[in-house]
Amino acid sequence: MKNQDKKRFAGARILIVHYRVGRSDGVSLEIASWKKMFEEDDAVVALVGGTESLNAEYIINDLEYHHNTEMRRLDELAFGKQLTKEEERQFIEDFTSKQRKISKEIATLLEDFHPTHIIISNIFSVGLGLPIAGGILTVLDQVKIPTILVNHDYYWETTRSKASTVKHIQSYMEKNLPPSRPYIRNFSINRLLSCELFEKKGISSDVLHDSFDFGLPKFRKKRHSSELLVENGVSNSDIVLLQATRIVRRKNIEGSIAFARELQSQKALLCGELYNGKQFTMSSKIHLVLSGYIDAGSENYYEQLVQLAKESSVNLIYLGRDVDRRYQLFDIYPFADIIMYPSISEGFGNQLLESLFARKIQVAFEYPVFKSDIKETGISYISLGEETIQGENGLHILPTKTVRNAISSAIKTLRSSDLYNQWIQKNFYIGRKHFDISQARNIFALNFDRLSKQKEINSTHFAEANPLRFNSFLAPE
Repeated sequence: MKNQDKKRFAGARILIVHYRVGRSDGVSLEIASWKKMFEEDDAVVALVGGTESLNAEYIINDLEYHHNTEMRRLDELAFGKQLTKEEERQFIEDFTSKQRKISKEIATLLEDFHPTHIIISNIFSVGLGLPIAGGILTVLDQVKIPTILVNHDYYWETTRSKASTVKHIQSYMEKNLPPSRPYIRNFSINRLLSCELFEKKGISSDVLHDSFDFGLPKFRKKRHSSELLVENGVSNSDIVLLQATRIVRRKNIEGSIAFARELQSQKALLCGELYNGKQFTMSSKIHLVLSGYIDAGSENYYEQLVQLAKESSVNLIYLGRDVDRRYQLFDIYPFADIIMYPSISEGFGNQLLESLFARKIQVAFEYPVFKSDIKETGISYISLGEETIQGENGLHILPTKTVRNAISSAIKTLRSSDLYNQWIQKNFYIGRKHFDISQARNIFALNFDRLSKQKEINSTHFAEANPLRFNSFLAPE
């Protein structure tokens, strides 16, 4: 516990908003870390999410766009076929109605919780559930509560957002995604996006990387997780390759299958005592474990992976149906020998940080943000290179030479306790130095102070913020 004089958020009431909270995706895990950090400093924290959220203090149905028929319909109309004048008129009416409904729910929520500060992730950047951003901003512009927007992705990164069939939508996104206001500070998750935001919109944004609490107790093996793996055919002498990400196409899980296939073909070179003392034999197995859930809309991609694994004679184990129920995401890390991170695109790299903390070696594809924000720290990793070819079926193919070089490095490391342990200790210290949650704590504190001073609030006494009034939003039309 931090000393009383260092509790920089004491008295604060912090509202954190995202489409979904409390799950095992990267943003949910990051938000959970922030909540714990703020509460350790004696702040009161409330989480807001959609209907698929777990342990949220407030639920707003329309935040869950994936399972919200009306919200998805509006998004599809905004970027779908050319609308007739009547269809566009009806679209604008429905869009405005949904935005107004969200404004009222947000106003009611604020009236109940009375936040002194607000953090919103992605809603003002990615361009999904478009009425949500406008609905929230309508209220924020009235109350002007100091607000931090954390942006992991921007709408212009997708081809969809460039094809709006409704003339008002493009200007809507230009104005609101993200907004520029005196009471708002924007943060981008990496340097590349920070530069893009300034180049495209002239909006400055500092960088707030993903972070992890490197002061947590070390992950330990738990009986229920061991039993779950045994149920799926994993024995003590086997090797476990863990892919702890969600199952979505950009995670390039087929890259992990290619790695597992090649490692299986060279398993004779693994026979003998491994880094942790276990004996690997020709009867031992190599498993690729997927512990994240299947993202909405990625069911076909998962079926492609199952088929590819079958054709490649790779033992693929999917545990995602049990995540957040029978086990928590971190529970599988202690059983892994290698953490797979073959993503071709990431805002940063949450699971990569988890692997540094878990003291495991990593196999990583060098996606753009990895090269711009992570590689320079000097971490050790097994490289899958930076090039892929996308096949007609949408799956990515890694160069054979690159995979074989990665396998050679992996076998060498798995067979040497000295090499493995030197590797993981070095990476742990690098992770703690560059990506510990304390860095996020300092960034939030500094910027909350700046925003509070702008609003003429004594930043050392958050609780003295001016009382909030939202009644105008709650009045009937």
